[in-house]
Amino acid sequence: MRKHQRVASVFGVLRRSDPPLLAPADDPDDPLPHIKLKLRSKDDRFATSTGPDGVYSFYDVHAGEYHFSASLPARMELTEKTLPGALPPIKIPNGACFEYNVDALPLGKIRGSVLGPDEKPLNLASVELYRADRFKDTEPGLWGFQGSKGEFEFDHVGPGEYILVFNRTNRKDPNSPFPRTFYPGVSEQNETAVITLKDGEQLLNANIQVNDGYPTHKIRAQLKWKDGRPPGEVTIMAKASEGENPAAQRIGEGVYDFTLLQSGHYTISAWEDLDPQRLSQRRGKETCTIPARIDAEPATVDGADAEITEITLTFPSAACHKE
Repeated sequence: MRKHQRVASVFGVLRRSDPPLLAPADDPDDPLPHIKLKLRSKDDRFATSTGPDGVYSFYDVHAGEYHFSASLPARMELTEKTLPGALPPIKIPNGACFEYNVDALPLGKIRGSVLGPDEKPLNLASVELYRADRFKDTEPGLWGFQGSKGEFEFDHVGPGEYILVFNRTNRKDPNSPFPRTFYPGVSEQNETAVITLKDGEQLLNANIQVNDGYPTHKIRAQLKWKDGRPPGEVTIMAKASEGENPAAQRIGEGVYDFTLLQSGHYTISAWEDLDPQRLSQRRGKETCTIPARIDAEPATVDGADAEITEITLTFPSAACHKE
């Protein structure tokens, strides 16, 4: 700029890449030369190509939201290695001059479900994907999560051989109370079925069947207020003496279920962050200082005590301190 030369509005490097932790050994992210690129908004169109070292530049780009596209080799997608799916639109301000590196990733995909003994998807499950020759139970792989949709998914997976594992660290988690299991449903690594993908291939039924879950029992927590519930936001949690904390499942107003491991000990507590403005309106003309939070008396539960199936946590009155 000091030399009165043109400055690129958007510049960067296009590289062929793989998702984090899934690149083949000793395989660097190679720049892609001579690839045609386009930057488009509803009003403007720009085109350029990468140079021999994969570097590109767009000049004189006006402010707006733009879609970035590329004429890539077959079975590749323009994105960033840390993003799922395709590259999202980018917003460019006036006078922009910033670096925007992008990646060309493979289109392979692995999708499946972690199934319980009843062959239904677990509500919560974490899985990890590894190159078959790089699996170590002491090191993390590419992490995936199964939630309310009942599926996990890994996209942008390149050709090669892979190992898929649920609960790699073999933690005792009451939310997913099953030991480590390799695809398709075995406990030992040497028994796993290695997943082989060709370039651009998609495996959409990579289900993992888990069995022999840790013993659990459910407990229901009922919340009560001495003088009626004041306006505010309620939080309830179960704290494990060791291991993972169980998640609260809301059943109804002030009613929650927890799944506890029989081997664990838990403290179940609840508190409410009050809404002073709404509470003041309810109290009318009374002048006082309203507490920011009230806490229910916590309860301690032994996970092995299956006779305890319900507990009640009672909140004190939202005492008003006279000014």
